[in-house]
Amino acid sequence: MKSINIDKTLNYENDSIKIKYNGIANDNINLDKIKLLLENFLNNHKHNSMIENITIIRTIMKECEEKLLIVSYQDKNGSELVKYENYLLKEYEKNNNEIKEFQIKYEPTSGISLTYNNHETNIKNYSDINLISKGINKMIEQIYNLNDTKKVILTDDDKALITIYKLFYNENPDFSNKDINIKIQTMMSILAEFGISIDDGFSLYKETKMPLSLALYQRVNKLYPLGEINDNENNIKLAEEAKRIIKIVGESVREKISNTENQNETLIAISKIIYAGRYSLSSNSDIKKISLFTGYKEEEIKSNIKLVKSIKNKINKS
Repeated sequence: MKSINIDKTLNYENDSIKIKYNGIANDNINLDKIKLLLENFLNNHKHNSMIENITIIRTIMKECEEKLLIVSYQDKNGSELVKYENYLLKEYEKNNNEIKEFQIKYEPTSGISLTYNNHETNIKNYSDINLISKGINKMIEQIYNLNDTKKVILTDDDKALITIYKLFYNENPDFSNKDINIKIQTMMSILAEFGISIDDGFSLYKETKMPLSLALYQRVNKLYPLGEINDNENNIKLAEEAKRIIKIVGESVREKISNTENQNETLIAISKIIYAGRYSLSSNSDIKKISLFTGYKEEEIKSNIKLVKSIKNKINKS
């Protein structure tokens, strides 16, 4: 067993975050992976949700036995501090600048205390009183939720997504990779054409017209602190027919993007063209209409239509 001690402070232009962690782990723990995920979290992630901060840190440190965890965050709206000992919430403090000089503090032994300098507030002004009341309720709810904040627990749909990714791309998913959302959104949008889905509800994203599932986007973001999934424990058994289809589609798509300069752009193009032909235009849409709708040249539309037909032939023949 080894002791794990982390003490990190990052100051940004408009905010700052500090993390202090003490724990115990097995000697074979991958400290390099933990360090990489923590650096990624600190440098490339928003920190204004304390519940999300705790969830991410505990997920990154999931192989450790937590002894102490302190996280403090400050921005123009105020400051927030949370402290755990042996997973138990021992202290919470929030100073809210949006409500003038308002502070809430919690300790298990003394409970919740409120401090509010109201000398400038007109207690006859309902909007001020209503704002204060909502602020108090929100902070008490925050304390309740922080008492029960745990690491990310994979659902069956999460595990299915991981398995699908491995079959489709023939590689492990890395949820901390900046391109992971594009790769997963395009993968599932393309697979929908062949009857494979997890999160339904794809719609076109603003002016880019890229098919996007908000539920899928939130799922991928939730899995962010897991980093690369390089084991088989998080796989889930899929029906043999579904596995066969995913492998065929994935192999064909990988072959198409392998020689392109920007694989992400090619994946997006395939996804957009398939979506346009399936949903956004009438069933008798021709190539010219799809070209006008997506902004891609007719030759690229024809190439992707040919890809879909080729995949369907492979599925039907095998």
